Amino acid sequence: MIFGEPPPSTGGINTESAAGIGVGTAIGGILLTFIVFLLCFRRSKPRQARHDSEFPLKQSSSYGDNKGRGFSQVTSIGTWDSSANKPLPNPAGQARIPAEMSRLRSMINAHVHSYYRTSEVDLDVIDQDAIVDLMGDPPPSTEAMAPAIADSETRAPALRYLIASAIFSKISFTGHPETTFLPPEVGSCLKSINGVQDYGQAQAALFSSWRAITATMLQSMYGIGTITEDDARSHNISSALEMLDTILVRLRARRDENAQRLRDLEEILGHAANFAFLVFSHPSSWVFDWQASPAQESGSVVVFPALLQVTDENGQWLSHPQVFEAKEVVLDLIT
Repeated sequence: MIFGEPPPSTGGINTESAAGIGVGTAIGGILLTFIVFLLCFRRSKPRQARHDSEFPLKQSSSYGDNKGRGFSQVTSIGTWDSSANKPLPNPAGQARIPAEMSRLRSMINAHVHSYYRTSEVDLDVIDQDAIVDLMGDPPPSTEAMAPAIADSETRAPALRYLIASAIFSKISFTGHPETTFLPPEVGSCLKSINGVQDYGQAQAALFSSWRAITATMLQSMYGIGTITEDDARSHNISSALEMLDTILVRLRARRDENAQRLRDLEEILGHAANFAFLVFSHPSSWVFDWQASPAQESGSVVVFPALLQVTDENGQWLSHPQVFEAKEVVLDLIT
């Protein structure tokens, strides 16, 4: 039907009657619509209450706006639910961390044993400025460490300490973001998070969750185990390799093995970078302990740190740190 003029009247109904019927029909329609709306409203109230009790976070003022645009719901810290962890994969087994640290120690020991001379060298051969840059904090004095490297009897443990100290200063959470072996996205954030060791239980738990979530998001980039030239960590690894080699190249046992020596050292640094990401990704917190014991004899040096677990997988502080790898101490290394 084409809307235009009304059709001619039939059946004896005059214009006034038709108008009355139209008004009555309109009023009836309005009443019927109101009744239907009222019934639907009353029936929807219990469902809305159940809906809200199941998802209390949807009462956020921004939820209605985000829902229409396809945004995921943003939860506040105060109402965060543990179910948010469900999409995260299970962390690597806790035993893997001490196993990988033990492997790192073995790789360093084998490298020093295989590629460096055992004869005396002149003290002038040792780049003492490079030693200062490589050693940990607080380090043994350069005046004490340089003779230990030059001396054939103490060179091996001194070089093990030098390499380990350079590595652990770059894989700890307190390392400088410009030299860290952690992904740069992580290093820049950690720089802004100061005093982690002073966190209370709630902050420690949040820090644990943040690390687990961040590592999951970065897994495809940094969790594959192979570090290529395109890897953002490769620059800092190469810089550390060059700095270490300013000392080590003058102590090499054979020139014809130099390329192989450098590849082996680079492999150690790459393993250290992967180990750093593994430690970061685990919800438990770990500490590398270089502290000498009060009973430690003068001249003794911790050449490889202990591995301590300080929080559980829920980010809760342990009453006593748990030792997974004991520190290695060499007696009479320095004088």
